[in-house]
Amino acid sequence: MPYFGASPSSTLASADLNGQALILDADADTTITADTDDQIDIRIAGADDFRFTANTLTALSGSTIAAQALTATTLTGSGVLSIDDTTDSTSGTSGSIHTDGGLGVAKDIYVGSQITIQNGSAGAPSINLAGDTDTGLYWTSQALAYVTDTTERARFAASNLYLADTANANMTAANGGITINQTDADNEILALKSSDVAHGMTDETETDTFGLMEKEGAAGGGLRIQGATEGTVGMQLAANVVSVNTTKTSSGRASNEIRTYKKSGTAVGNTGANANMLLVSADGDVAGFIVDSDGDVFIDGSQSAFDEYDDGMMLRTFMQEQTPKGIIKTEFDKWVKYNKKSLEESGIIGTIDPDNPDHYHKDGTLSRPLVCMTQLQRLEVGAIVQQRAMFETLKSVVEEMLPGFADKLNERLEEQHLPALPA
Repeated sequence: MPYFGASPSSTLASADLNGQALILDADADTTITADTDDQIDIRIAGADDFRFTANTLTALSGSTIAAQALTATTLTGSGVLSIDDTTDSTSGTSGSIHTDGGLGVAKDIYVGSQITIQNGSAGAPSINLAGDTDTGLYWTSQALAYVTDTTERARFAASNLYLADTANANMTAANGGITINQTDADNEILALKSSDVAHGMTDETETDTFGLMEKEGAAGGGLRIQGATEGTVGMQLAANVVSVNTTKTSSGRASNEIRTYKKSGTAVGNTGANANMLLVSADGDVAGFIVDSDGDVFIDGSQSAFDEYDDGMMLRTFMQEQTPKGIIKTEFDKWVKYNKKSLEESGIIGTIDPDNPDHYHKDGTLSRPLVCMTQLQRLEVGAIVQQRAMFETLKSVVEEMLPGFADKLNERLEEQHLPALPA
């Protein structure tokens, strides 16, 4: 056995052990052996613990490498470094960092606590791509940020998600929310798609987009919501409530509400008189129906009048069709010459076709015709005008038969505080 002491033999430097074990302790169970070409085995307390081969240190079965700080500035190799939740068959430890062998590690390296990574920055994200080092993730202000081309694109902070933004004072972080900043873009900010949809209206949006949100005005803002469909219903607003409000006063509430406010300082307030609150249109440039802040309703009055009908008789027909059980028949009803078809042809009520599947409710019952209030209002106005014309004609005939009748009639009207008829 070679001697190790204060004055070692000069021949030891060139000693050839020739595959023999170098014994390092008194009981001869701790040795270093090189009995295989290009391989060194370390045996401690009678157990084969470690092995050196070219560029590789291997911990053999039952042996571990104690955890220490990794001080090297780089870790390189041709293999893949992975993190997963596999379990070591020997230690039973769950969670590992392992390689496919290219990094020179034959076994998984198990981490019992945490892996700490530097915060990084938008210009140098702490987790990035080898071929694109300014794209990746970094940590900032208790948040995880996603970066591309040194620009932060998204941020997760507590329960909130920010897209192209970093904060929102009106969004409680603990409760969760999404903030999207479109910056200076003027197109869609949110698009909902489905592979089932192909409406073909590609001048408005992509053919598989069935719903979208965008600014109403490029500079001023406002929200425009669009629905696109291959069918007949492009947008539906539904309110599912547990209870309803039946108050028919200015303090009443409803299951669906549309509210309009006007800016007042940094807050909002009442719009004031005559402000248009709601507009309905079949054409983006032509208003068909407007409700203002005073509750007044304005409609497109370009439709034809009803002078070709006897409006009084038509109104009586309407009453008979809508509430037949509530009508008290009179001699006047014998002269009514109109019927349900007349009401349909004039557009006062809708037409029901029993052969059309669209005219049935979901429960299979046939729908009932709705009343066009604007047409009905025109009919009522027409009836008043016709009645006035008939009365003027009657007065003229009586005046011819009884001179002075018109003057006497006007005296009586004035006594009743009614306007006098023209002479």
